[in-house]
Amino acid sequence: MCTTDLYVLELRGSVPSFIYEVLLEIESRGSLSKFWTIFAIFTSELAGALLLFATIDKFGRVKCAVLSYLLVAMFLIPVALEASGTFVWLYLALAFGTAGSSTTWVHTTELYSTEIRSTAHPLAFIVGRFGGFASGYVVENANSIPFATTVLIIMAALSALGTLTLRETMGGRLS
Repeated sequence: MCTTDLYVLELRGSVPSFIYEVLLEIESRGSLSKFWTIFAIFTSELAGALLLFATIDKFGRVKCAVLSYLLVAMFLIPVALEASGTFVWLYLALAFGTAGSSTTWVHTTELYSTEIRSTAHPLAFIVGRFGGFASGYVVENANSIPFATTVLIIMAALSALGTLTLRETMGGRLS
């Protein structure tokens, strides 16, 4: 596994963490109730997983991930611009962020041999936790939903671009 691949995998895994943090920050400002925050996280992740279930073997890992991350970026633009409908935009972004992140875990098991996966997965998980930590720090300290959302838009776009560098594995055999 090359270093670039590891960075791509971790960038892609951090996107849902940022969306969680933005939702929690909006809730703390009184714009959403605790119930609606939990509802959004649970149901949007479920929707993203079901969407991926229906499409990953039809369109492939790379296409599903790239489209998911581009849609995350697109759905977050209104949030960054402080347009109305923030809850809906974040809901959609989290659904597609979940689909993209889930694709990452399917894709990596197919890209690399067992020997590489046994080392790379724990390392990728650790780096992803740093991304999760950083997301809370960025959102909390930015004191600006538009700034934090812009960071996430950039991460989602970079995730989509990075995914384009990975080979498609649909229909291949595991080694």
